[in-house]
Amino acid sequence: MIDFESLVQYVTPTAQLYLRSHDNQIKPISQLAFAPNKLDIILITGNRPITLSQLTTRSRQISGHARLLYPNEDSIFGFQLDITTQPIQIILH
Repeated sequence: MIDFESLVQYVTPTAQLYLRSHDNQIKPISQLAFAPNKLDIILITGNRPITLSQLTTRSRQISGHARLLYPNEDSIFGFQLDITTQPIQIILH
């Protein structure tokens, strides 16, 4: 989380979060859940995306060393910023 937060610190807090699945589909991240180890965050897809502000607010309760995970608990290693859309989209993968 520390690395992600430092990389997006200048991105607008209203940027919406999406997840690129292993089969290359892009879906809105709508919820966060704790992984079974209670240390990492699982990103849950749904109908409406949460914002960067919502992610950072909710993740303040956990360690900065927490990992962001796919629903199957694989690690998320990067993201891309799509500034051609309004609002801006952050696509994690």
